[in-house]
Amino acid sequence: MLLKDIILRADISMIMAKPAPAKESIYVGTITLTKDGKKYTFKFDSYSIGIVSNAIVIECRDGKLEDIPEGATLEELEGATVTNLFLQGNEDSYVKGQAVQNIELTLYDIMEPSRKVIFKKDAFKEADLGKYYDITWKM
Repeated sequence: MLLKDIILRADISMIMAKPAPAKESIYVGTITLTKDGKKYTFKFDSYSIGIVSNAIVIECRDGKLEDIPEGATLEELEGATVTNLFLQGNEDSYVKGQAVQNIELTLYDIMEPSRKVIFKKDAFKEADLGKYYDITWKM
């Protein structure tokens, strides 16, 4: 099924190096993936955030296709690289030395949730997470 014909959602799960900031200080901007020279950009207009200790789960809703190739499908995103997952923070809530230890992104069709693509930490090697968040590759 074409991406333009599904109701897209995204779940972002992160484990932070230090206790997470207040949920009011996190804003999700665009999510951009690349694969085989093609770029796929999504924007989500609403989201909810859950925080427990160092874990953050962000559920993004009301997905819009900002820039995708004609005829793109959800399945063709398998194996794509996440190049931009913009997480805006509030400077006042910034935790010095904060880093993302682990991250996972799931894109799925809410009408058929089993139709999904999961991006593990390795898919984020080229990702820009914004001014306040970086991925640590040390464990």
